[in-house]
Amino acid sequence: MIKQCAVAAAVGAIVLMMACSSCSSGGSNGDGGSGGGSCKNVAICTVVPASTVTSAIGLMVSMANPDMPAQNPWNDRCDYISNDPGKNARFIRTCFASASDASNVFASAKTGSLKSGGTRTDVTGVGDQAFYQSEPTSTMGVSTVKLQAIKGQVVVSLSDVYVTAADDATVKQGLTSIANTLLSQ
Repeated sequence: MIKQCAVAAAVGAIVLMMACSSCSSGGSNGDGGSGGGSCKNVAICTVVPASTVTSAIGLMVSMANPDMPAQNPWNDRCDYISNDPGKNARFIRTCFASASDASNVFASAKTGSLKSGGTRTDVTGVGDQAFYQSEPTSTMGVSTVKLQAIKGQVVVSLSDVYVTAADDATVKQGLTSIANTLLSQ
């Protein structure tokens, strides 16, 4: 477990360094990739309000908490907090310095390790590429899921930490729709 956390932290640090390298304060690096557009901040909590998250994935959101980390001006995040402890979602949109940097980070995430019993499948109709993964939690019948997609130099990572098998298809469909919304920004 400690080793997995260390690997996740290292990948996160690489993501931040790659995303921020050569981003200009003007917000454009000229490498639009295949439709990712220029780097700009996206107020995820505004573009995808709590009510949309509730209707799309069934999470009863009581608060949407935006975060635009100062260390990376092109990494936007929104945490959707539920009144039910432990049932939260996090959406992250990162604009990289180039489509190549974004592709490398996406490929690394797609080939990363999964918990025992976890699954990862390709998803069509989202950006240039996308995958959906589900990993079991310590609660029987409950998984943590993530949809990650890339379009040009933009990567989105959408996670929901408490998904039952009965809700999985609905959550996957909702996250797919939200990913397309965030990739179009």
